[in-house]
Amino acid sequence: MYMFKYMNRDANDMIVNYEEFISLFDKIRDKSVEEIETILGVGKNYAKMIIPSVLIFQRIFDLFNAKEIWLPGTLLIDGIAAEYAKKSNIVNTGHDFRADIIASSKSLAKRYRGNSKHTTVVEKNALMIFDAIKSLSGLSERDRLLVQIAAILHNIGKFINMKNSDVATYNIISSSEIIGISHDERMLVAEMSNIDTEESIYNKRDIRLAKLSAILQMANALDRSHKQKIKDYSLKLDDNKLILEIRYMGDLSLEMLSFNSHRDFFREIFGIEFVLKQIRTF
Repeated sequence: MYMFKYMNRDANDMIVNYEEFISLFDKIRDKSVEEIETILGVGKNYAKMIIPSVLIFQRIFDLFNAKEIWLPGTLLIDGIAAEYAKKSNIVNTGHDFRADIIASSKSLAKRYRGNSKHTTVVEKNALMIFDAIKSLSGLSERDRLLVQIAAILHNIGKFINMKNSDVATYNIISSSEIIGISHDERMLVAEMSNIDTEESIYNKRDIRLAKLSAILQMANALDRSHKQKIKDYSLKLDDNKLILEIRYMGDLSLEMLSFNSHRDFFREIFGIEFVLKQIRTF
């Protein structure tokens, strides 16, 4: 931003072409910090950052063979202030960044043919279970987002390897960028994707992983047949029981079998019994 001021640019003209950039770089590249302070009219702390910043911009020009570059004219402190204001609910940015993260996850799923009715149902089930036990789970809204991402991506490994799809899913997620989540969060999602793992190492991180994995396992179990049978249902938390009542006339054998195989792990992690009741209506 200070470089643009030196070039007599205003806030509406933040585009500089390569020739202008090199001309400016040549004027300051051999200058001392004190000289840069004088030339650009900045304090010492900012003057120290000018040359490294210019080198980064030069690298961007060279890497992308760009003819022009646009900069918003903001400083690091602006970003810190904006983040604080958003987290403190002082301002509302008006943009749903969570939707961007979900869109990025679905784009990755689409690339590996992971978008399916089954995936949609597992995503819905995971959020349903998460919300039902939120008061006792100790999980955050960020955790809700991560389990939603894991539900969207849990099936993508089958495009690569049907026999070891969980391992393939882990490898795909761990090596792919998902806009809006950190490396550690992405690895957490990748580990959740191993649906059948029930190893419990009780340190802080792995308890969080175990909780999210238990939710995803049950969400997947409820559509084990991939037939989307569970449509008419009710879910309620009553004392130490999470009761899911399903109104369905047909056969739920696969769902029941998968549900029961993961129920003990769910109880171990959350300390509540997950009960599935089928109500046959005539």
